[in-house]
Amino acid sequence: MAADTVVAHMMGFTEQPRTIELAAEKGFGTNDLAKTTIHGELAVIPGFKLPNAGPGVSMESVTTLRPKVNNELCTLCETCIEHCPNEALTLDGYPTVDPEKCITCYCCQELCPPESDRIEIIHCELRL
Repeated sequence: MAADTVVAHMMGFTEQPRTIELAAEKGFGTNDLAKTTIHGELAVIPGFKLPNAGPGVSMESVTTLRPKVNNELCTLCETCIEHCPNEALTLDGYPTVDPEKCITCYCCQELCPPESDRIEIIHCELRL
């Protein structure tokens, strides 16, 4: 996790990615650069451009994106709920994402049966 923290800093993230913050909260390691032993210079890579996360979406804001089930296409198979690693999905008529628990791994979207786009990615203003 310390390596992720260092690399995010070197890539120029102005805020730590949500996954790093949540991992630190769960005790998986430190996300504090001051508590990380670094050999050599720790500097932002000059000219490094974060990947394009889609039209009008910056890579820094990608951790504010959340999956949302398209109720018109959902078959209620509950695959997304069963496989969510952080138990962020519950069945409330249709699968619903708790934005405070969602770690943006998109397992729900990847495991949703492929016949159609049943899970969309939407922008969420929540920032932990």
